[in-house]
Amino acid sequence: MIETLHIAAALAAILSFHVAFRWEKAGGLIVVYMACLFFLTGVPDPLRAGTLGMAIGLGTVPFQMWFMLRFLGGKALGLWLYMSSLPAIFLLLSSYLRGSHELMVLAVPFVWSIIEVGRSECGRLRYSWLIPAHALSARPWIKLLGAGVYGFSFLVMAALALCAVLPAYLWPVVVGAALGALIVRQSPFWTHKHLQVAGFQIEAGVDGGTGLRFAGYDEILRQLHRCLHRHPNAELVVAPEYALPDQPEAMLLAWCRKFGKWLLIGGREHLDDDGGFRNTAYLVSPLGEVFRQGKMVPIPTAPDGLPATEQKPLRNSLGTLGICICYDLSFASVVAPLVESGVQALVVPSMDLAEWGPHEHRLHEKWARIMSYVYSLSVFRVVSSGQCQLVDCGDVLAVSQDGTIGDNLPMHLGEVPTDWRILRHLLPPLVRAPSEE
Repeated sequence: MIETLHIAAALAAILSFHVAFRWEKAGGLIVVYMACLFFLTGVPDPLRAGTLGMAIGLGTVPFQMWFMLRFLGGKALGLWLYMSSLPAIFLLLSSYLRGSHELMVLAVPFVWSIIEVGRSECGRLRYSWLIPAHALSARPWIKLLGAGVYGFSFLVMAALALCAVLPAYLWPVVVGAALGALIVRQSPFWTHKHLQVAGFQIEAGVDGGTGLRFAGYDEILRQLHRCLHRHPNAELVVAPEYALPDQPEAMLLAWCRKFGKWLLIGGREHLDDDGGFRNTAYLVSPLGEVFRQGKMVPIPTAPDGLPATEQKPLRNSLGTLGICICYDLSFASVVAPLVESGVQALVVPSMDLAEWGPHEHRLHEKWARIMSYVYSLSVFRVVSSGQCQLVDCGDVLAVSQDGTIGDNLPMHLGEVPTDWRILRHLLPPLVRAPSEE
């Protein structure tokens, strides 16, 4: 009977996980997934608990990340196994701890957080997709992220652990306190300043898991003119990641001077003759000046270049902008230092090829809303395929239509959530103070 309950809990975890990530309005079911995992920490045999955890991982991760085969090839299998093993490690360790003393159940939230933050923010294989908070991109569930993406997981697990040791009549108090801690957050610093922005889509990026494809200059100029025709008042025009094979050539600088526009466009900064490069976003001023920001966290195992060595909030006549290239937006260790440096908005040139499919596009789009809400900031994300987004504090203000997007980008200071205020002291190597430029 007990073994049947354990198997049922594992199946319930898998089902609730898939439903939460497939339908945004059902995102709150991710709490059921976490509750099932917590229940399985009570399995008395750590090896059996770990086996159930591996089954849960293999029953969730590959099905959600199937698209990885399209741009990582066989390397995707290793990443799937790595991510699938984390529930197994969590259950193995937690089962062992709970078996050593009844009060060690209170250590379970810390085991969860160490594993979650470690796989999301540390090491070369850091990957934050599919953590529980990733499912909470739609209202009303996004309001549970007031303490941050890692704070959400910790507080849910902490509430479950306290309910396991306290009498039932105190459970409503525990749940109420946890909800209060999850929902409460600082209000954003509203201003009346807006920046008129526009962006256009063009196919470029990782091709077949082994190389890169780029757009031609003729096509880029054609899309620039098309975008400007649709959004003539735009002060800043944004193109996707990897639109260019190199840094902007003279014709793009001349275009910025001619039309008096700022242009942010993805390209590469070549580092040596052996093919080393950095995935870089170039900001070109109306005077033809060029500023750059490299990608802080390249995609693991993909031909995505070397990580940037510094992070720069760009201060100019537009305001103070933070640049996050694609994948960077999903990392607190990238976004939080920019917010602390006083950026008023995040601009995100991104890459999602059409053949990766709508499911990958939906998963990626979630991060703009999540990080915008968590950091009380506006995000302008321009992507090669899928949906471009202009988001402020979790609310989508505009999306791409017919390959372009344009609107007013609110400019105001953000706020770092509680979880990262704590983690930055525990994980100092992750926190890089942005350089000024």
